[in-house]
Amino acid sequence: KEDKRTGRKANRVETLRRSISDLEKSIDYAGENGWFEGVNPVTRVRKGLGKKPKAVGRRAFKADRLADFSKALFAVDAALPYPITAHLLRMLTLTGARTREIRELKWAEVEGLDTDAPMLHIPTDRMKKRLAWSVPLSSQAASLLRDIQTWQSVVGTGLKGVESGYVFVRLQGNYKGRLCS
Repeated sequence: KEDKRTGRKANRVETLRRSISDLEKSIDYAGENGWFEGVNPVTRVRKGLGKKPKAVGRRAFKADRLADFSKALFAVDAALPYPITAHLLRMLTLTGARTREIRELKWAEVEGLDTDAPMLHIPTDRMKKRLAWSVPLSSQAASLLRDIQTWQSVVGTGLKGVESGYVFVRLQGNYKGRLCS
């Protein structure tokens, strides 16, 4: 079963722990309303599970690994004709934006790509705090976007994602025409 909060698969013990908690609350509610009398039997079961294990979160990317990661991303270019996912990862590192902000980027939000001051304008609906913001693009980021523009003009005609105006659309493979993930 997938955890709604994190999107990861919950293990069986954690699923059982949550189900027992919900059941315990239901029986407590029934007792408060006079529908159940006596000690809540679920409380004993919950106590028998022991302590909840310490949560292990996702580890942050360490800065000393950035050079190796960047080299690996550039190695991908040699293997694929349209390394759109590698470009997406590069764009994330070059802009410092959140994944959804860049993954769902549309060409209408890119301004002045061929000028000296290219910008991205991220709308409020993709922002965590619902405040729009603009990101000035480096020459490397602008170059990446120009590459994608060229690829889309060559092989992207008629693809659903390209026709909808998205930047990071898969141009080959089984998921051709869909947004990169």
